[in-house]
Amino acid sequence: MLNRLALSNLATISDTVLEPGPGLNVLTGETGAGKSILIDGLLLAMGARADKSLVRPGARLASVEAVFGDERGELCIRREVFAEGRSRVFIDDALSTLEEVIESLDGRMGLHTQRSTPALLRKPMQVAMLDGFAGCVPLARRYSLLYNRYRTLLSRSTELSGIISGFASRREIVLHELSLFKKLKPTREDYESLREERSRLEKAQELALLYGGLTEALEGDDGFIGRLAGLCRNINATDPGQDELVELLGQAGICASEASRLGRRLLGEFEDAPGRLGEMDERLDAYARLISRTGGSLDKMLGAGERLGSELAGMEALEEELSSLTEGRPALEEELSRCAQDLELARTEASVKLSDHCNAELSLLRMPSSAFSVGFSPASRGIDLPGLSLGPVGLSEPEFLFTANTGMPPGPLAGIASGGELSRVALALELALAGASGVSTLVFDEIDSGTGGETAHSLGESLARAGAARQVIVITHLAQVAGRADRNIVVEKRVVNGMPESGTRVLASDDERVLELARLLGGGEAAVQHARSMLLNSNRQGQGRRA
Repeated sequence: MLNRLALSNLATISDTVLEPGPGLNVLTGETGAGKSILIDGLLLAMGARADKSLVRPGARLASVEAVFGDERGELCIRREVFAEGRSRVFIDDALSTLEEVIESLDGRMGLHTQRSTPALLRKPMQVAMLDGFAGCVPLARRYSLLYNRYRTLLSRSTELSGIISGFASRREIVLHELSLFKKLKPTREDYESLREERSRLEKAQELALLYGGLTEALEGDDGFIGRLAGLCRNINATDPGQDELVELLGQAGICASEASRLGRRLLGEFEDAPGRLGEMDERLDAYARLISRTGGSLDKMLGAGERLGSELAGMEALEEELSSLTEGRPALEEELSRCAQDLELARTEASVKLSDHCNAELSLLRMPSSAFSVGFSPASRGIDLPGLSLGPVGLSEPEFLFTANTGMPPGPLAGIASGGELSRVALALELALAGASGVSTLVFDEIDSGTGGETAHSLGESLARAGAARQVIVITHLAQVAGRADRNIVVEKRVVNGMPESGTRVLASDDERVLELARLLGGGEAAVQHARSMLLNSNRQGQGRRA
């Protein structure tokens, strides 16, 4: 509720504080005393457009500070309007925006005045009030969640289908390029190891040729060892007795055989070098082709492989996402459809009860020719499910309808011409909703416009009942309304140093209230007696409500 409203240098107000309490608060005072300026200040605090003409003449700036409090805690909004036209706003002393102010006040205030557009006229508020009355707010939230999730699913599925269709040919290219990488499995370590080993194998091939030639020279068909053995046989046959020479030649043969054996062992270590060198050359050629294909360097080739892998992984992830969305769509459609139908049923049933309650309250407010109802129009800007067309709020869009005259067709509530009628409809709705709207403070500026007699008594009673459940602030010229107040605040204007100055005063005693009620009744001793009786009766009724 509104705990405190402090205004400084605002039109005729120099410096005043309004502190409404729980229940019904009435603001009374002479015409022109400045009651409406208090509403202008409240409008500024609630984010209305700032007008430099509101700044008191001679002042640098006008300021309004509104302090609200409820179960969510205390909220302080301060609005400053400078004489040159600029303005700024603070939420709990932090510089903020008007959008943040409006958002922070959501659900706290219901303002009904000719200088503002009541939230009641907004369709989202009407839907919220109907859902509150029907007790289906959690169901409505569930529907909104499912609806937005389904819209996101449709949008994302369409987007993914377009993307996947667009990269179909590219995917084939990526797969082909990656097949080359998969076959080679290139790494920097592998490439450098191949080059180092190839260098070693080139040397091994030279050694293999060397030791192969050695063994061939020693052991071949015309090799040294065979020729030496033949010489020994010829000497023994031709010139026997040359034992020393034959022995030396035999020793030479033994040395040659040992040298040949060592050569064969060394050759065995290198004899597979040519084959291994061929394998390496084949792999290095594959590296060379891939390097040439992907930019001319090992770094570029390896980078290309990583990019291709990432690109394919990205494509596959999008394909998997689309597949997952497609698989989950039927279940989401079924849940959304069931939720929409449950919500429609709850609203339809509640609309009849709400209309009956509201019309009963309008009758008590002496508006018997008027009629309130809830209409349902087809959903717009929605999505189509099998057999259903859904909109953002459900299968249909609820809207409050009203007619002020019997026999005339009802129309949208926003089409009501009279601000007083609209205020009384708002009051009737709040009473019918019994707090389901969630608004903790109701403010009425022109609700008593054009009323009197029994209607005024009924209006006072209805406002008192509304004040039993929430804070109500009313500007009134009717004693029948003021007499039912829990707190009567008088707005007075005087002239100080040649300047008009408005201020507020809480009527603390019954005697003060009697005098104010008598003034509203026209003055005189009879008015005083009537006012005293009215206040006594009001106090008794108030005790009955509290009991």
